[in-house]
Amino acid sequence: MVKAWLIVGVGIPLLAPGLALGYGEPDGAGRPNHRERLLHVFTNQVRAAPHEWPGWDTSKASATPRAPVRLHGKLIEAARFHADDMAEHNCFQHESCDGTTFEVRVDRFFNGAGAGENIYTAIGIDDERSAITGWMNSDGHRRNILTEDWTDLGTGFAARGGQVYYVQDFGLVSQDDRPPIVGAARELLGSEVRLYANVYASDGQAPTEIAAVVEGTRTPMTLIAGRPGNATYAVTIPTPDCAKVHYTITPAGGSASTFPSTGSLLVGKACSAEFSSDRSGGPNGPADPGQVVIDASSDRGCRATGTSGHLPFAGLALGLLLLLRRGRRLG
Repeated sequence: MVKAWLIVGVGIPLLAPGLALGYGEPDGAGRPNHRERLLHVFTNQVRAAPHEWPGWDTSKASATPRAPVRLHGKLIEAARFHADDMAEHNCFQHESCDGTTFEVRVDRFFNGAGAGENIYTAIGIDDERSAITGWMNSDGHRRNILTEDWTDLGTGFAARGGQVYYVQDFGLVSQDDRPPIVGAARELLGSEVRLYANVYASDGQAPTEIAAVVEGTRTPMTLIAGRPGNATYAVTIPTPDCAKVHYTITPAGGSASTFPSTGSLLVGKACSAEFSSDRSGGPNGPADPGQVVIDASSDRGCRATGTSGHLPFAGLALGLLLLLRRGRRLG
């Protein structure tokens, strides 16, 4: 049996996600990468419109929209660290592979008010949609994704020997307003690429304009999920060899802003990097082939709620291993 933890302590004021970086820019280690960005965007798409996400039993949760979660640099570090650790050491659990507990590991990176984690691994099924759908079909993991109080998220991805690992680390930092574009990502679809953006306005108004700027050409985006003021927009374009892309938004009655704050995300089949500063216009053993794993402990995910800090921790034991359809296990 694996333990999840209730973290108790004191909250801290909001720090700018990514610290000194502009919002949406990667850090010096390239975090987040394009897979981690897409996992973030899909998480917000589900939060804004739970019943519009296909492939899960929508009777298990309400269709009530939840506000999006922001990218948080320290949570991204925590999530990537855990994904890398599981991939390198062939373990799958909320504890680090050396036995370091969840609360100690997360506390090394994140000092916000509370934390929650979902983990997922698979062989041969390596897309972000599968991870989100698997979590949404598991009670505890779905609750993590749909918890209204979460304000920030770090996503992690790693792969080794054909096996992939995804991590979501949620946190509560501050209920201050989200940026107008909370997240953006791309999804390669062969000869086409789909560009996504999560848009948020606390007043519930639709933006005057939301567009993807591809090598200087503005392409309007269309609402695909959610409702005005809390929605995911997308546009599909032919897959370029490698193009600089950023996103622009003009909120109703507000000033225009961009995502990322500076620079461009690189999109295409031949990109050697993912970001440009320029802007143009374990113990469980290996999974069987084809097996998807969504928890080393239970179907409840790993929850750490309350406030954070460095005060004593109280343990909460969860259930045993759960195998879902198609050999899935969630974490």
